[in-house]
Formats: sequence, C-alpha cells, structure tokens
Amino acid sequence: MSFRLLGAGEVRLARREVDLVVTEAAVEWLAEHGYEPEYGARPLRAEAFAAAA
Repeated sequence: MSFRLLGAGEVRLARREVDLVVTEAAVEWLAEHGYEPEYGARPLRAEAFAAAA
C-alpha cells in the first residue's frame, strides 16, 4: 500500500520503535469515510487520525 499520509507517519513511528499495521479493512473504511464529494479526499487525514485516537 502506498499512502503519503501513512508514509510520513511511519517514519516518525519507526524512530520511536512503533510499528503501524494497516489492514485492507481499514483502507476500505477510510476510503468510505474519508471522502466528501464537496472536498474530495481532504478529510482523509482528519478521519484517519480521529479513528486512530
């Protein structure tokens, strides 16, 4: 999977020796919930961080 959103975060997490595993189900959920017709994929980052918190 290649997400710019996850790539930058993974580097920061790796420095802290934390692994991030993103399942296919999580990708599908973000695709459904992180898209707004009016804004495109802009809400994706906020939705991903809110779901992870």
